[in-house]
Amino acid sequence: SSGINAEYGVISGIAATLGRSHPARDLAPTSPPSQLVDLRVFVLLVCHVLLTAAAQFSLLSYLKSQPFFVPYKPHADLKEGACFENTALFTVSGFQYTLYGLVLMQGPPHRQPVYHNWLFLVVFLACTTLTGLFIFQPIPWLTDIMNLVSLESLYVQLTFVLGIFVNLLLAALIEIIFSGDRITRFLEKVVFFSRPKGRHVQIEEEWSAIYSDFTSKNFYK
Repeated sequence: SSGINAEYGVISGIAATLGRSHPARDLAPTSPPSQLVDLRVFVLLVCHVLLTAAAQFSLLSYLKSQPFFVPYKPHADLKEGACFENTALFTVSGFQYTLYGLVLMQGPPHRQPVYHNWLFLVVFLACTTLTGLFIFQPIPWLTDIMNLVSLESLYVQLTFVLGIFVNLLLAALIEIIFSGDRITRFLEKVVFFSRPKGRHVQIEEEWSAIYSDFTSKNFYK
């Protein structure tokens, strides 16, 4: 339960500070890349969920293949909840919460860059540093409270960090791929989905129609 409470704290801190990103000072010539309910948003969500689950499953399977791994048994001498499985999932998910907050934060041209949101950076650095300590230099009294155990091999510890880094790169790559108009138009064609037009596009079309009507009736002659 201590691990769950800690994860709730990380999620709450990231969510509360992520929304403090201020709008850009200058208006962008284009509309935001997606609506609140959009096919692109749904596809991105599915891709990120699958990537997150794949990263956790892969690293947990890798840890189970190590010779020092001891499966959790409720009636063993280990303290209740203290096991390698709990440690792997907690550390991996802890990194994912913070790193996904960095990847999913909207920046220019519609929002200010991430370094302007200093409160998010403080939470990000604090959570990332604390999770890194659980992997490389566990604090005994804190790991006892969290029901975690030490990852005994430095090679395993570095592999965990490398796996999280690959997860971060793939998540950023997904965002870059689906941010293009070609992908969006392809998805719209596949499911015959029409994306709602931005208000500025509607106004431009209305004024174009009015101008065409005036010129066709020779109002300027």
